[in-house]
Amino acid sequence: MNATDYLPASWQLAEFNARLSDIAQGPPAAAAHPGEAAEERRDSPDCTGMSLADLARSLYAERRLRERSFGSDMFGEPAWDLLLDVFVHGLQGKEMLVSSACIGAACPPSTALRYITLLLDAGLLQSRRDSTDKRRRLLSPTARAVDHMSAYLSAVASRRCLVPGVKAIR
Repeated sequence: MNATDYLPASWQLAEFNARLSDIAQGPPAAAAHPGEAAEERRDSPDCTGMSLADLARSLYAERRLRERSFGSDMFGEPAWDLLLDVFVHGLQGKEMLVSSACIGAACPPSTALRYITLLLDAGLLQSRRDSTDKRRRLLSPTARAVDHMSAYLSAVASRRCLVPGVKAIR
């Protein structure tokens, strides 16, 4: 446990929001490839032969495996789960229902909704009403989120390729 584990939830959320604000200031220098380069990077396979969407799915599956092995109360990163899930849907040209995103966050719905609000406020997710059912809202990643996630996943893929003897999970 670290010191932040004992802070009230509102303080932890405020700290998380501050970190998201730092991220929202702009993508890291390595991710600042305009136009076509960013498009190629989002869909191009890494040295393991996995596309960035496949790698994001793999990371999400690894988190579920970790939960099954150690329990869900030990580790929790609902915002990360939300971003991974919405990112994959976005690469497939799909928007995600808020209710589905809450399920994918693997936490109580009220917690997932708080993190969705933080991600919206940070400019990493965007939301719109469903045109067929006004009660529902749809989520999609912003261009900033796609750039950040693409840069992150590319770096993860590069590290996996640089470590001798490590094979990607498929």
